[in-house]
Amino acid sequence: MEMRLMIETEAPADGLSRHSTIAAAGRYWTLSDPLDISGTLPRYACASYVWGDDRLPNPVHPSIMMSDRTLPTFAAVARHAPECAIWIDAFCVPVEPSKKRPTLESLGFIFSRADCVVAVLASQSLAAVREMDATVAEISCENPPADLSRRPLDTLDADMWIRSVWTYQEVVNNPSVLWFASTEEDDAAIVGLDVLKAVGGYMLAYTNLSPQHADIHYRNVLDFEILLADWQMGPFTRRSAFLIMSGVDNRTFLEPANYFYSMIGALTTTPSSRTTDPTAEGLAERFMELCEEKGDYSFIFSARPRDARPGLRWRPLPGILRPVLTWHSWGEGQPGRRVDGGVLLENVAVFTPVPAEEHDGDAFWSWARVFVERWIYQFAEGEDRAALTLGALKDHVGFIGTGPMLLTERGAFYAQDRLPAGDISICVSIGVRWTFGAPGIAKSTCGGEISYTPGVFVGDVRPQVATSSNFVLQ
Repeated sequence: MEMRLMIETEAPADGLSRHSTIAAAGRYWTLSDPLDISGTLPRYACASYVWGDDRLPNPVHPSIMMSDRTLPTFAAVARHAPECAIWIDAFCVPVEPSKKRPTLESLGFIFSRADCVVAVLASQSLAAVREMDATVAEISCENPPADLSRRPLDTLDADMWIRSVWTYQEVVNNPSVLWFASTEEDDAAIVGLDVLKAVGGYMLAYTNLSPQHADIHYRNVLDFEILLADWQMGPFTRRSAFLIMSGVDNRTFLEPANYFYSMIGALTTTPSSRTTDPTAEGLAERFMELCEEKGDYSFIFSARPRDARPGLRWRPLPGILRPVLTWHSWGEGQPGRRVDGGVLLENVAVFTPVPAEEHDGDAFWSWARVFVERWIYQFAEGEDRAALTLGALKDHVGFIGTGPMLLTERGAFYAQDRLPAGDISICVSIGVRWTFGAPGIAKSTCGGEISYTPGVFVGDVRPQVATSSNFVLQ
């Protein structure tokens, strides 16, 4: 990678702006020489913003264009981080492909070393946060007024920065200070923790009024709240690959490469010295390789079809790695290691399907009911509870699996794809979980042929309840 920063410089003697010099916030700035990343870096702030559609000539790199938002964003960062040099993508990412690609793979390093990150939102979005903060201070979030306004939620849900795939890694990697600002000169910045309290409190209030509407129609705001919570927890926990896949799943990107650069940046803060094939397949392979190097195999719970090669049938085909379900998870990952002919998963619960009469429906429903009742208030007498849960997964949580529902003694497994008839074992993660269950993968053996499909397990797999086992995937 190549690390450069925009640093303050003297005003041009002739009063005219030189090549590679810009004026912002009453000062002049120029691009530094490459910095030694093994040594002590200057104090710097990172800019987090979205480019939008309009372009202008780039004064630092004349061979490429920049966003029309770059200079206003730069000025906003300079105002709110006055003692810092500045890293901003349009100026600090190298133009040469051999340097650009490893730098983009090193965004985790760049943002994790910053003194602060300044996220520049639309001014109306910042106003919406202030409205939320003022409202939360005056109401009971547990018992909110029936006329609670949807206006600030509508504003935030439409914000391009909140919906961007780049936003994820730019926020979660910052261990220090996160500011939210706009390009308006007289608009004071808001510290990240205050934004979390305002958005989280307002979402709690609105969810208590209408959980279905909040989860479905304000999914971007919900993702924003989860992102800020992830940022706060980052220094204390290791982020799983599955959590990263879920964190970027609903976000927008123009090119598949951007999706993977954000995921790689969220996965590792180690600088890259290599140039990865910039195709979706090449970057997906790089992401999975990094996961395996960290001993985290939770990427296997992607909804992608499986590899057909012997010994790799458990592994997703390289491509966009959407999770089997996009819902907030916790846990440090799915531990495992390569073995001859496959991979050994550790700390998993293993189940086999049972006939309906052996499935403990009451125990299942006592666990699943709290989750299902978030969206479904009335149940028909005698209605199949496992099927009702599947409906909630599909209608309200985004599960798109078409495979069978497999009942077990401790819960129900909803398969992503159909499995051939045969002996079936279900491997469920204990290290990565949702409030209602955990991701898993089903193995079918038929006539010597082995097939796998990921899926969603609804049931109690808490470590103090589930029996931990090892399981080999081939």
